[in-house]
Amino acid sequence: MACGPLSEHTINGADKAGMERCCHYDSKERLARELIKAVRPGDVIWFKASRGMRLEDVIQTLYGKGENA
Repeated sequence: MACGPLSEHTINGADKAGMERCCHYDSKERLARELIKAVRPGDVIWFKASRGMRLEDVIQTLYGKGENA
């Protein structure tokens, strides 16, 4: 899962390389909503972003959605 104008290229490359379930989202809000749907107890999520992306907004949204988020 990726978000941001340039990350679409990363997702396209991953898809062409055969990785399944690659998704690009146009906003952090949509990314957060989709992560909330996809995450299960015990999952590990690795976040990578530039400071300008302010991805902590997505992380704070996830933590606000239950004990195990």
